[in-house]
Amino acid sequence: MKISTFISILLLTLLALQPAELLAQSFQLPASGTASYTTCSGTLYDDGGPNDTYALDTKGSVTLLPGTAGSKLRLEFTVLELDSLHSSLTIYDGPDTSYPKLNRLYHGLPTVYATGSSGALTVVLTASGGLPLRGFAATIGCVTSIPPPDLAVQGLQLMCPSALAGEYVRATARIANLSGAQAATTLRYFLSADTKQSPDDIALSANDLSVTTGSWAADERYLPIPTGTAPGTYYLLCVAQVAWNSTAETTTANNSAYTPLTVVRPTPNVELAAIYADYSSNYQQAPGTTLFTTVEVQNRGQALSVATEVGYYLSADAVFGPDDTLLDTAPAKALAAGTSALVYGSASIPPTAAPGTYYLLCVVDHLDEVIEDDEQNNTLALKLVIPPLTIDVGFDDNHTLATNQPAPGGNVTVECTLRNKGSIPLDSATVGFYLSADRLLSADDVLLGQATSGALRPDNSYYGFIARTLTIPATTPLGKYYLLLVADHRNQLAERNEQDNLLPLALDVVVPAVDMTIGALKYASVYAPVAGDVVPNRITISNQGTTQASPVIVGYYLSADDQLSTDDLPLGQVTLAPLAGGESRVVDVANRYNGALLPANTAAGTYYLLAVADHLRQVAETNEANNVAALAIQVKRPDVQLYLPVLLHPHDEECGHSAQRTARPVLPARSGGLPKRICRNRRNQQRARCSARNYGCAARPHHPGQALPLIQAGGGGQRGRDRKLRQ
Repeated sequence: MKISTFISILLLTLLALQPAELLAQSFQLPASGTASYTTCSGTLYDDGGPNDTYALDTKGSVTLLPGTAGSKLRLEFTVLELDSLHSSLTIYDGPDTSYPKLNRLYHGLPTVYATGSSGALTVVLTASGGLPLRGFAATIGCVTSIPPPDLAVQGLQLMCPSALAGEYVRATARIANLSGAQAATTLRYFLSADTKQSPDDIALSANDLSVTTGSWAADERYLPIPTGTAPGTYYLLCVAQVAWNSTAETTTANNSAYTPLTVVRPTPNVELAAIYADYSSNYQQAPGTTLFTTVEVQNRGQALSVATEVGYYLSADAVFGPDDTLLDTAPAKALAAGTSALVYGSASIPPTAAPGTYYLLCVVDHLDEVIEDDEQNNTLALKLVIPPLTIDVGFDDNHTLATNQPAPGGNVTVECTLRNKGSIPLDSATVGFYLSADRLLSADDVLLGQATSGALRPDNSYYGFIARTLTIPATTPLGKYYLLLVADHRNQLAERNEQDNLLPLALDVVVPAVDMTIGALKYASVYAPVAGDVVPNRITISNQGTTQASPVIVGYYLSADDQLSTDDLPLGQVTLAPLAGGESRVVDVANRYNGALLPANTAAGTYYLLAVADHLRQVAETNEANNVAALAIQVKRPDVQLYLPVLLHPHDEECGHSAQRTARPVLPARSGGLPKRICRNRRNQQRARCSARNYGCAARPHHPGQALPLIQAGGGGQRGRDRKLRQ
């Protein structure tokens, strides 16, 4: 046997004879349930072991007991990477979870010591979804004594290095444990005149934290600056609690940190928050144009701002400078801290301004009358373009021709919109309407009319709308024509472009023709029609012809079907104003003397109401077959209601009111006249006679033998409150 082989066998034998606890082992936390190991060496892994990630639904724990009597376990993490939103690693200072919690870990490379008498640690891993990160691995060891911690305050910062007395400042810092055992500490914040902590410093806040070895804990505070603190330069101190007991740490040199803090005087800070103008920055503005603006002025400072001014400047750029031209000013009122106000102003572009691109600058406190802590937010700019001085009038895209087939002597209605396409404002513009045989304006075209618009701002058509009714000459031969709309038809404006002044609209002059039709017939009441009463209705009548229809008379008939025939019953007629060619009109007809009146003896049942245009055949039409519209109606008999006079219980009742008391009918006296109802007028204490029509006090008696006046269905008053007898 070779010597080298013998030595290898001997070493393996010796290793096999060593106690199991002295050999380095791997321990794995279970995915669920609990496990327990006694050891002073080895590596503890999550349930994924050394080569896999932990399960996303794990909830397991392991208890580590020291393998050497009297020692305490130590875990030195070599890997710790958990999804902090869904996973956590919690360590307890004892053999189960009922013992104090040392820490809850997510990341970093901390070292954790057992401090209890058992020297044991219990490790619990929980996960509920999230990302499958690396998990953890920790080297297991045993110690007989725990080294003291070394706390260090790091990264002290202020979000704003200046503040007012009485305000809060936001501070962030972290406490790190650089070595030794886990430490429970308190971070204290002080306002100090220097960088050293002393009893004269003002305590601002404190927070209790616990930090394991090799780990750190973040802290964020809103710290109050005491009211009455004089303006000046101070220091914010952050001191760890153990600085008061220097024997508890290996070093105390790193237990505090400081950062400068300036307490400032309250000052205003006016600024322009927004600007609104009556023009778009893309629109061109001519010299002499007045621009109206609204600006919002805010005071974001800490003190009242005095009244000041907003200056309006014409500038070659968006930056306020000494070369800018002051156009106008507007007063801005005094503002309390944190408030705002609107300032309305205007500025006129100088008439001598050369064409080009400019900016309208609105500058609050433009004379520097307010002492502010920030002078850089006082200006807002609006771009504007001053074009070359030009005049140009044309038409917008919106135009209509009401009928394009008039007859000689007939009318057409045209609507159009003039637009100022130039850079100079116009008080008005004109348009001429010509009848032409082609699309071009020539001397033999016939002028039918003209119209004038309102004022037109550059690149604007707001007041340019025009509507006119024009008459085609009666001698016009039949054929195809154009209605020419000509802007500035008298050539009163010197325009840069005369080619966009013409808008031709095609039309045909045709043989005179009338064609009346009723396109719609609708019932116009929520109540069913009643025999003896009018049938309220709404009709839509049109003249589909080319010339005026006159007279326009619509007749109404009661029919058993929807067809007009000789046995249909005439109900009445309505006479309407003449209808121009192409005109359509909606008419409501509900007059009993001029409409559809049902006979009083009409039996209840289903009928058709027929509306017939030109029912007397007085107008020659191109189509007589479309003159009738039908509407199915359900006719009811009248519902007669008789109001019986009653004798009232002897209580006061106002005249004109009905009684809600028990009453009995009173038969008429032989002498005639309506029975009396006792009415007491509290003002004059007079008795009066009450009639069937007047439910108040009436002075008109009814004589024997005289017929009762007809009461329409639904007539009278106080129906819901009087006693009724239905027959």
